[in-house]
Amino acid sequence: MGNKAMSKPKGAFPMKRRWCSVIIGLVVTGLLVGGPGIQAQGDGDKPLVPIMPDNVGQLEQIQLLGPDQSVVTSVEFSRRNPDLLAFGSSAGYTYLWKFGESEVTKYEYQFGPIVDVAFNPELGYLASARPDLAALVWDIDPPKWSAAYMTGDSILTVAFSLDGYTLAFGGEDRIHVSDFESVPGGGFIGLQRIDTNEGPDAFHVIEEDSGQINSLAYSPDGIHIAAGIGGGNSIEPGGRVKIWNLETMMASRTLKGHTGAVLDVKYDSTGMLLASASADHTIRLWELELGRLVMTFLGHTDEVTAVAFSPDGTLLASVGSDGTLRFWDVATGEQVSLIDLTDSGANPVWDVDFSADGTMLATASEDGFVRLWAVKGE
Repeated sequence: MGNKAMSKPKGAFPMKRRWCSVIIGLVVTGLLVGGPGIQAQGDGDKPLVPIMPDNVGQLEQIQLLGPDQSVVTSVEFSRRNPDLLAFGSSAGYTYLWKFGESEVTKYEYQFGPIVDVAFNPELGYLASARPDLAALVWDIDPPKWSAAYMTGDSILTVAFSLDGYTLAFGGEDRIHVSDFESVPGGGFIGLQRIDTNEGPDAFHVIEEDSGQINSLAYSPDGIHIAAGIGGGNSIEPGGRVKIWNLETMMASRTLKGHTGAVLDVKYDSTGMLLASASADHTIRLWELELGRLVMTFLGHTDEVTAVAFSPDGTLLASVGSDGTLRFWDVATGEQVSLIDLTDSGANPVWDVDFSADGTMLATASEDGFVRLWAVKGE
């Protein structure tokens, strides 16, 4: 598919949809529940500075968000607006919040947990994944429900391409959307162009016949998509990363070595490196041109649930079921900071993301809170 520049009027979203007569999409604006934290720039005139290996030891919690007190499963900053944050909860809500504001926009779609969220800043959409059969899409401004993909099988992950015109969603077992073919016993990735009304051919399916798709990530150039695979009904032991070329719709590389399911995958900003987080308690850093393992990060004592590169690529953040937030120097592989959240009841920590300007980091936790972290300048 590639990263093609296209013009599409905002609000036009000609998706092929599977409608259900009882589908209800609601948007509510309400007050945040939880600690008020520190608004805007923190203490007085102290600005927030980019988080880097040499200052990450000074990281502080600056905000605590807990709108519904249910498990917060996923979190993502907008790539365009570093102050805009989306997160999903096990109560079935998708939230949109702007740093410094006292209210949060809540997107509600019937019942069922939200397990992943993704921004489309180019066209103004927000997507969320529900394991009970649906990938949901919402308008950001004005906030309203836009579309639902009723697949018939679990949706565990969603991702938008950087140009905003392709939505990918993945899961397990088999899929029934439009004229997608069933994939019994395996996983699937469904790709949907959102700028076309071409009918059945507008959908494409990439099949993974022996593994559950836990995570998806587009390469910065939009040419490749990577999947973290393993667990569920997977036939092969351990986990792996599989990468497809979206121009040919063919698999281009498989990265093996993890002994547990790969739960998250992330590209760095250059697209030359990819990090994989695994249930085997490790993180692996891969060089993609040759498919070479660069290094393995050791330290987590339980599943590593998510990873995130800082925008400049110098720092890798990781979180896990051991209740820790860890930071790694990408150049050396050294663990440069560790924050233990077990005493606060935050374990497991499910997700982590950096803001687009690198000045903030958000974590999503079992205790029902999103925590915002930052380093304050002088």
